[in-house]
Amino acid sequence: MRVSGWRGRYVLFQPDVLFRVFNYINRDCMKMKYFTLLFFCSLFVGCSDETSISFVNNQNQQARDTIDNEDDNSWVLIFADEFNIDGAVDSKKWNYTPRGDVAHAYYYKPNDTSVVWCEDGMLNLKFMKDETDPRGYKSGSIRTDGGKFDFTYGKVEVKAKFSSGDGSWPAIWMMPASSKYGGWPASGEIDIMEHIKDLDVAVQTVHTTGTEQKTYPFGHSGSKFKRGEWNIWGIEWNDKKIDFMVNGEVCATYYNKGLGAVQWPFDIPFFLILNVAGGKGMAGPINEKHLPFTMQVDYVRVYQWK
Repeated sequence: MRVSGWRGRYVLFQPDVLFRVFNYINRDCMKMKYFTLLFFCSLFVGCSDETSISFVNNQNQQARDTIDNEDDNSWVLIFADEFNIDGAVDSKKWNYTPRGDVAHAYYYKPNDTSVVWCEDGMLNLKFMKDETDPRGYKSGSIRTDGGKFDFTYGKVEVKAKFSSGDGSWPAIWMMPASSKYGGWPASGEIDIMEHIKDLDVAVQTVHTTGTEQKTYPFGHSGSKFKRGEWNIWGIEWNDKKIDFMVNGEVCATYYNKGLGAVQWPFDIPFFLILNVAGGKGMAGPINEKHLPFTMQVDYVRVYQWK
């Protein structure tokens, strides 16, 4: 939550902010008196020609301002990459995803700066034709596995834009750091963003034993986004739910129903993955007229609530 500059002539409270405010008020009667006075003063000042107070969602700041500094509750940045280097990605933060036979990894080419590189403050991922490669194409993927970075509960924000076309499959997603509940999908998967082909919506979802067996399905039909432009893709994840977000707006929520790991394996550490795949699985056949497929990432930021 953030208090904006003094700009308009109105006072705007979003519903989630009101919920936090009233929870705050109930904690302490003395604080209630103080806040009530502050609230009505704000209303009075907000009616002038020059001033207002607006409570808005925090999307890009690196810590959340709070009403009561004494509580010291805030979003604390625990991982970030702004990609302010040129050349290869920071090896202290990222590993290259190896090539494999599963659909998304079929064309990955590790340690190849023609498909994964940093330039002008951005990460670049590319899927391209390569006649020298035995598989005919190559693409890029990086991840924070192997002890680089993983976490349980928090907020993720990734500012990215990507191309589209027949056979394209960019993704921002998370996998478990261990197979505590078993192999995929038993230990879970969190898809912050997947886009296929030329669709107007992106996939934001989870995979669990329950979703794959359709005993506990997650029926989100897709999230709208600004095509061909920068979007901020994110989640807010705690022990009760995962909110899937685009540009600060909640598009879907997956709830913990208290049914155990078959429905909620999301109480263990997960790591991050960024990739551009294509030509396999749900991406479908490649139309080479649409190549190369690309994704640019301005930043990756992960917070935890303190």
